[in-house]
Amino acid sequence: MAEKVATLGYGFHLAETKLMLDLVIESPDRDRVREKCILRWPQASATNKEKMWNHLAKRYLEVDGRTVARTTFITMYPASRSDQERLELIFYQLCQSTPLLLRVLRMLAQDAHLHRNSILQPCDPP
Repeated sequence: MAEKVATLGYGFHLAETKLMLDLVIESPDRDRVREKCILRWPQASATNKEKMWNHLAKRYLEVDGRTVARTTFITMYPASRSDQERLELIFYQLCQSTPLLLRVLRMLAQDAHLHRNSILQPCDPP
């Protein structure tokens, strides 16, 4: 079965993100990384690849001129010992760069916590 490729607007493009971050580790030159990403990403449309580059670069990279800055995130990414650690680091950065996502996750966690506590607590009769 052929590998499914997420379209823009669905998911957070994990495979594309990992490739981009691996390329940044090899070279901090923004233009070189962009060119290699656009060549190697599996989407068929050059327009979609360009949109994806803009979206992912804004989400995960800090660029100073033509150079990708060595942020704490970029420094920690290759130091992660497992794919799970890298995934968690990418998710953490996603939450940091998308405040709405972090707020929604906090609200869901709080609601689940409150709901769980209300189920476990006996209710007083009316």
